Amino acid sequence: MSKRYSFLAVTLIVTATCALALSSQATTTTLVNDTWLDGTRTDPGSITYAENNGTSSFDADSDGNLESTWLSSSGAALTVPAPGDLRGTVPAGSLSMYTYFTQPGTAVTLANVGDELKLTWQFTPNGTIAVNTSQGFNLALGNSAVAGAARNTSDSGSPQTGNYTNSFAMFMNMSSTMGNGNSFQLRKWGVNANSAFLGTSGNWTAITNGVASGTTGYTVGTQYTFVYDLTMTAGGLQVVSSMSGGSIGGTGSISDTFVDPSITSVSYDTFDIRPSGNATGASQIDTSLFKVDLITVPEPSTVMLVGAGLGLMLSLVRRRRS
Repeated sequence: MSKRYSFLAVTLIVTATCALALSSQATTTTLVNDTWLDGTRTDPGSITYAENNGTSSFDADSDGNLESTWLSSSGAALTVPAPGDLRGTVPAGSLSMYTYFTQPGTAVTLANVGDELKLTWQFTPNGTIAVNTSQGFNLALGNSAVAGAARNTSDSGSPQTGNYTNSFAMFMNMSSTMGNGNSFQLRKWGVNANSAFLGTSGNWTAITNGVASGTTGYTVGTQYTFVYDLTMTAGGLQVVSSMSGGSIGGTGSISDTFVDPSITSVSYDTFDIRPSGNATGASQIDTSLFKVDLITVPEPSTVMLVGAGLGLMLSLVRRRRS
């Protein structure tokens, strides 16, 4: 083979290798995508809890959904009356509706810059939404494997007590017109002790708020979409929480954004929704979609390999020209 064609062959091989590595730097895996097509909230059961192992998923029962088991503080209050509807009937007191969205010991880990967890919850409030001043509409994202916590195996209270370090929660007001000065407030776990996950507001330290009192809130029968988007950046963990739908906030969308420089690696596997009672929000919450996406990037060593390949190609080009 002539030097010319040998050079071209090497260049093409290096270019193809680098392009392949670059194109695969980010991989998106849908871990949960549940619309309750099979009419049950307990699949795949409390032994495995989810049809994914933290990095990949398999539709074990071939029902068209990637599922995670949902539990509740009141089994009778959380039902699937029809496919596509996970219904929470909110009593006078609080109701906890929660899921472990990975199998035991396989929490989603964000460790590399660019790793991202995107959790989507789509729901419709029904029943009377009282105009109130409370922060009685709460949800949180945490890790059941933290010290002192364990997974529940059946409908029972709420996620077990633990020291939920690096967990984030939303403390919100649910009214037709926002009635609290911090109606969409992002908080972080703020105690170094085992305690109830969402049962005690004092466990959570306020960070930022996306909407004030007096703005447009929730409308009965209107579908809303809440998204937690957590991304590891060079400056720490970026947390973006957003709510969209109807005319919420006056524009149809509200959000909070926070970067925590103290977090450089973190894991999650638990999502808990806890309305404090039907007098401070809807008497019924119908969930139509729960979805969890994981976007991962290679280890830094892989990126260095790509850089080395590009460097080799440039070196060959320089040598050819000399």
